[in-house]
Amino acid sequence: MKKLLSILAVLSLTASAGATVVACSDEDYIQDIGVLKTEFEDLLEIKTNEKWTIEGLQNAIDSKYGPGGITVQLPSKNNYSWKPEEKNDVYRFVGNANSENEYRYNGYIDLTHNWKGVVDTTQPISTIRQRIYELLNSKQDGNWTQIELQLVIDNDTTINDRGGIEVTEVAFNLRSSEQITGTKQWNFHGLGDISNGHKYQGDLVLTHNWSNTQDTTKPITGEEITAQLKTILNERATVAWTIEELQAEVDLKIGSKEITVSTPSTSKNLTVDSFADSYTFTGNGHINNELIYNGSITLNHYWMEPQPTIYIDSNDETQETWELDFNQIDAKEIIQLGFNKDELADGLTIKNFKGDRVPKILPKPFRQLNSLFSYNSNEKILGIENWDTSDVTTFSSIFYGATNFNGDISNWNTSNATSMHAMFSGATNFNGDISNWDTSKAVVTANMFKDASKFNQNLSRWNTSNVENMTKMFEGAKSFNGDISTWNTSKLNFMSYIFNDATIFNSDISKWDTSNVKAMQNAFTNASNFNQNISAWDTSNVLSMKEMFMNATSFNQDLSNWDTSKVSKEKHKDFDTGATSWIDPNWKPKFIN
Repeated sequence: MKKLLSILAVLSLTASAGATVVACSDEDYIQDIGVLKTEFEDLLEIKTNEKWTIEGLQNAIDSKYGPGGITVQLPSKNNYSWKPEEKNDVYRFVGNANSENEYRYNGYIDLTHNWKGVVDTTQPISTIRQRIYELLNSKQDGNWTQIELQLVIDNDTTINDRGGIEVTEVAFNLRSSEQITGTKQWNFHGLGDISNGHKYQGDLVLTHNWSNTQDTTKPITGEEITAQLKTILNERATVAWTIEELQAEVDLKIGSKEITVSTPSTSKNLTVDSFADSYTFTGNGHINNELIYNGSITLNHYWMEPQPTIYIDSNDETQETWELDFNQIDAKEIIQLGFNKDELADGLTIKNFKGDRVPKILPKPFRQLNSLFSYNSNEKILGIENWDTSDVTTFSSIFYGATNFNGDISNWNTSNATSMHAMFSGATNFNGDISNWDTSKAVVTANMFKDASKFNQNLSRWNTSNVENMTKMFEGAKSFNGDISTWNTSKLNFMSYIFNDATIFNSDISKWDTSNVKAMQNAFTNASNFNQNISAWDTSNVLSMKEMFMNATSFNQDLSNWDTSKVSKEKHKDFDTGATSWIDPNWKPKFIN
């Protein structure tokens, strides 16, 4: 870092030679030049950072005292200091007055100009070429703006010269509008010189080659691909995968070369007779290829060897069976849930168990609990309260006809359930809190609460965005009147009989998206309390409205703008028969078929 040295010009009188003798008549006019010593010193002090040139000093003297009267000379001697920044220049001022001219001063005087120069330590900007090049090419996915690049240069601790380098654009050439690649030249101008504190001087022109080709690969940790990989793993529930077999299945289902399978660890025992193998799936996608997924994820494959069901019968005797249907088996308690190899491919276990106690741990490979407790007459089934059901995909008819059941299953994890068909159908006593269940993957909820006559829980937070079939979902749910106004029904296709015989129901469902619904027959049949404004429903794809409002004795809304263009004559028969409050014919849909 160069320093601007403080400068003190010290002037000293070196010598004064005798004045020229003039006639007495001129004595009052001609003076010895020594009388101007102070003025000369002041003049010399004007330049404190640099030396006077003879020409410059002569011009200054002529300007002040008139041309020709005083001559400036540089004597042969000089007193420069041994220190390079200290300078001593001696100047002789000679008065040219004599009897033959009209100049005023004669004689001469030598004065020393002591000054301290500035040491110039600036470096050519080319000395930091490599560092600037690195900074310029640190951005490969797009073009620099001048402001961005200037900030990077100013803030770089290696260059360490904030404000000392000025960045300007030289030229820009877009090579390909399709690939969005290009080049731009930038000039880096060092502002350093002897008069300031900046470090670099000169100019440096560099070219920036860039490409902002978009990386469209997706992380393999994404929900959709993770679900696909889990589904592949779960295809086997009784045996482990080999790497070769799993790789082949992944290639077949997801795409060749898309994902590489490896094993980070060996099998380990999780619970009794339950195993988990860990597999790492690595996406081979990159910005420079056409593959889809990037990154890695490790997933467990849960599997079990086939096993019989061990149970205690009504005589307190321990029994064992490979039979899965317990409809005719006298079992009051299950000690070990069983399955056989043929059924395991579907993740099935026993069904129609009518006892009141099961193991507290649900083995991971049990992914379908269809009809497990169908027709069970117990109010509670001990052991199921804290089952880990996170891998269960279907709960179809699990409590079907369980007329007394009202156990606590609020902690069940339903995040992977796709089917809840008839789950509580005929469970006339059930009114458990299931408000926090994750239903985001549910596709079928048809018959779910059919004839669950006491059920009336808060379902307002349920995510129904993937549900396609709600047929008879609340049919006969005579106590239900919960807030389901914000349900996402954008994928709903079937809602026939959905509120049939739901005699209390009158919740606001005016904002439901029915644009994809095809079947609405008997939707509000015998829904004697329902009278909500559903005039904004999109019915343009509905094919059937037969008996839709039959005996909906409270309903009286203007549906005259409904689009019924796809509803055939036979499919709107008895549309409003028994809807005794709906009197004005102008408020009813105009069926054109």
